[in-house]
Amino acid sequence: MISSNHKAPDTVKRYTWTSFFQIALLLALLFSTYFIYQYGFSAGPGFDDSQNLSGLSSVTNTDSALTFLTDGKAGPLGRPISLLTFMLQKHYWPDFTSELIRTNTLIHLINALLVTLLVLQIFQKNLEFNSHEATWIALLVTAVWVLHPFNSSAVLMTIQRMTLLAAMFSLIGLNLYLRGRALLSHNPRRAYLLMGSGVIGCTILSALCKENGALLPLYALALEVTIIKPPLLNKTQQKIFTLWKGMIFITPIAFLLLYYIFTWDSILASYGTRNFTLNERLATESVILWKYILQIIAPNISLMGPYHDDQAIWIWSFKSFFAAITLIASTVIAVYTRRGAPILALGILWFMCGHILESTIFPLELYFEHRNYLPSLGIIFVILFACLQIQRVTSLKQKWMIAIYPFMFGFLLTQTISLWGNQLLAAKMWYQYHPYSPRAAQNYSQKLVYNNNREKADKVINSASERMPNDSGLALQTLQLGCFKDERDALSEKFHNVVLRSSTMEYSGAALDALHNLIDIEQKDDCTYLNLEDINILGNTLLKNKHFRNQEVAVYNLHLELSRISIAKKDLNLTMHHLESAHSIKPTIETLSSMFTTLVSAELYKEALQIVHDARKHSPKNIFKRHQWKESIENLEKFLIEKINANNTTSKPTTLITGYSS
Repeated sequence: MISSNHKAPDTVKRYTWTSFFQIALLLALLFSTYFIYQYGFSAGPGFDDSQNLSGLSSVTNTDSALTFLTDGKAGPLGRPISLLTFMLQKHYWPDFTSELIRTNTLIHLINALLVTLLVLQIFQKNLEFNSHEATWIALLVTAVWVLHPFNSSAVLMTIQRMTLLAAMFSLIGLNLYLRGRALLSHNPRRAYLLMGSGVIGCTILSALCKENGALLPLYALALEVTIIKPPLLNKTQQKIFTLWKGMIFITPIAFLLLYYIFTWDSILASYGTRNFTLNERLATESVILWKYILQIIAPNISLMGPYHDDQAIWIWSFKSFFAAITLIASTVIAVYTRRGAPILALGILWFMCGHILESTIFPLELYFEHRNYLPSLGIIFVILFACLQIQRVTSLKQKWMIAIYPFMFGFLLTQTISLWGNQLLAAKMWYQYHPYSPRAAQNYSQKLVYNNNREKADKVINSASERMPNDSGLALQTLQLGCFKDERDALSEKFHNVVLRSSTMEYSGAALDALHNLIDIEQKDDCTYLNLEDINILGNTLLKNKHFRNQEVAVYNLHLELSRISIAKKDLNLTMHHLESAHSIKPTIETLSSMFTTLVSAELYKEALQIVHDARKHSPKNIFKRHQWKESIENLEKFLIEKINANNTTSKPTTLITGYSS
């Protein structure tokens, strides 16, 4: 006893210095990560950014701000919390995306701290490692995760702040859950408050950042069935806890299953807009999940990047069937070994839970790296389990070899970030490694145009279109670039070839952008050998294409573009036909104003008034948009009255407007 007391001060002193050293290491890790990522701040906008953030330019007052926040189109919940963070930085969009990426990086570092706390709670409070060992493990896991190059696209793609924020609230919720769960036996009231706030409150917040935030209860369930020991409760307390678990864990799962059942028909119908079926998606995702796992364990940075629209589609074959069976078998093994090998079981279940939405039945695009941002932590747990098993049979010197892992990832991350920061070089490399990715070709061509190398950009797009003749976006972009380079005969031949194929080509949003740009180019007289009638033929051919007709957004935009041509041709009837068709698909203030202005410019005041009156019956469901809708209608009516009064006092010739813009 005396001897023990005599050594206690030395022991405390040693652990105090160790703790300071560990804190210093964590701070150094966060600083180093920021230092590496700053070379990627110049990555520029990503391919999905404009679609979701273009509305920032319209935010000028409270009403427009509320409309932006409640009119998100990235997911069924609108993701308003994520949009709020972008709105607070709207002055940086679109010219200073480096500041938006800087914010993404800071969120990534906050998430790293939350991962440290989570792992610390898992190993110290639940797996009963001593404080010294648990802290080193937490530092190691955090280092591997925060420096992993596979997570870089989630940070450097501006719009993927949605992924970062959803993960942040999920990690906060899981930390609260574990903290509360540890208090359950001796302070149940506080325990339920913390667990409820963590699982219920943070799930709501996380899902409002991105829908996969709704998976938080599944992550908590994975923790509950693997590393958390049953609490010491009396019978009454046990019944209450059992009911609480049923409400927190079973209810979300039941809700998810019911959602699948009641939306099954619409899910299947949505596959009409994809070039793969449900069976093909399930087979392909089985293979992709193993690709993800391999990239997390042994990253190949040459295969990383934002463009994976060239992902091969699998049918059920030996390889895809084997991939699916091994995933299912791994999950079953994890459930059965959850108490004997809790770290391994947690890792497997964590990864599978993280992919249950985006890698299963929903007809989303097949492959994205950022889908692994939080699920990758599960595979890191599996790596850790393997390392701990190796340590049992190795010497003391050898077991610290696993610390090389973070340094290796840091080196790979540095290379990856450096590439992202050089936009032209990155575009070239991604195009070379993904020659069958339309997006990679379009991005490289765009960067070449920005660097005044239009000739090479034209070669890139033409070469890509020859490799992928069924891609409508590439086909129309060959015309767009051809306007500045091709001779009459060459452009004419290219045009007729594109029109011939455009009735059967696959849908691409890039085709709509290219059509819009072609009209702009022609109206500026920059395209000598293509006229509005040619572009009109092309637009109408796309309108008859079944792949475009299956997409409401495509039909809507095609009618808007064709109305621009009709306005330029001063064809009132055709202009109104296209505008009314677009408005019937998606009633907007823009289409309403265009119809109104068209009729007023033709002095059809009665018809213009009728359109405004009809619009009152079709106000948007969104209460904030409804207010804007009402205000716009009142302004149009006021304008019409002033116009009529002015015409009663003076007669001025009016012609059909020529400046309509979608």
